[in-house]
Amino acid sequence: MASGTFTLIDIPTKEPRKCWSLNPWKTRMVLNYKSIDYQTEWVEYPHLQARLEPVVAPNNNGHKFSSPALKLPDGKYLMDSYVIAEAVERSHPAPSLHLGNPLQQPLLDALDKLDVILEPVYKTRVPKVYLSEISKEYFHRTRSERLGMSLEQFEKENPQSLVFKKLAPMFGALNDLVKKNQGSFILGEEVSYADFILGGWLLFYKGMGDDVWNGLLESSGERELYEGILQALSPWTIRDN
Repeated sequence: MASGTFTLIDIPTKEPRKCWSLNPWKTRMVLNYKSIDYQTEWVEYPHLQARLEPVVAPNNNGHKFSSPALKLPDGKYLMDSYVIAEAVERSHPAPSLHLGNPLQQPLLDALDKLDVILEPVYKTRVPKVYLSEISKEYFHRTRSERLGMSLEQFEKENPQSLVFKKLAPMFGALNDLVKKNQGSFILGEEVSYADFILGGWLLFYKGMGDDVWNGLLESSGERELYEGILQALSPWTIRDN
């Protein structure tokens, strides 16, 4: 696996195509951090299953077929950002991702709690800001079915100002965790996969527009902290396509 080219399967934005979703960002940062040669194959939402079903087993939870997926140089496919991270760490152990460090799961738990509150923001903003027409139609249809209402109604019932008001008191756990080791990264001065989890999450919301990004930072009460994290991660986020 150590030679040849990897192919990252990602869902594109509208033109010009680039990475936008938090999970593909994790994998892209892993590949960039480890200086691995890779190419991107853009696959729109409604085409993911047809592209991946012949080559990889479905996910056990959530969407059966999802992005990111990674084609290895030997032709094998992997799906799920953490499964991919584990495989890449085995084949390219340096520099280390420090997988499974003690702060990684608490970080995921803290972000999950924030995402529950932020659902009305990202569910309604993703198709407006990021997606091409073909993926936008698919996203609207499938998410509306799960919600039991249109995305327009979901947005109307959950105004953004109210979402961020609810969000502010929930940021404490994440703030404390990120500041714990008092460095540029979650472990202090060592980069880890936990940073890529957080970085992907921040980039996902930052790309939704200044109103969303500023609302998120103001709710956190730690604007400089999170802007600093993205700056520290910038060597591995410059390549987004």
